[in-house]
Amino acid sequence: MMKSSLAILITMYFLLGCDSRDEKTMEVPVEIEFTESDLNYFNQLSQYELELIDNTLYSHTSERWQKIAMVIAKSLKLRDQFKDLNDVKLLLRVHHLINTSKLESQGNIKAMRFSEVKRK
Repeated sequence: MMKSSLAILITMYFLLGCDSRDEKTMEVPVEIEFTESDLNYFNQLSQYELELIDNTLYSHTSERWQKIAMVIAKSLKLRDQFKDLNDVKLLLRVHHLINTSKLESQGNIKAMRFSEVKRK
């Protein structure tokens, strides 16, 4: 029984691309470049709308480190309420939460899948 469990775990390890010796599975972080449109998007929103977005993002964080991409993915339901809201714009609000000391970050925060946040 123990051998079959170990074999399954090893198989999953290689199928998921976790073997660091295989350079083909190594991903290069993709840095987000913000456009002027992204930067100006939040100027048209009310304080209430900004707080709703920020509170939604914050609600998907915890005291444990979490990938920024996951926090943003969970917050994308906001697209139903806000026209033209996307992951890049939500990343800008995550930056805001970091800059206002509500969240702590590690890694390159412009590369969502390669950085993490947690509540302060």
